[in-house]
Amino acid sequence: MDKLNYAQKQRLAYIDFKLMFVGHFTRSEVVEHFKMGLSNATRD
Repeated sequence: MDKLNYAQKQRLAYIDFKLMFVGHFTRSEVVEHFKMGLSNATRD
């Protein structure tokens, strides 16, 4: 976890939040929320 940059930590926190309170997430939600490409969302 220490080797992750700030943006990756933010994305993982978002994914964790979605899983905890909604129970699921989609890659497209992450892409839309963070305005990023599919390849970055897939890597995280």
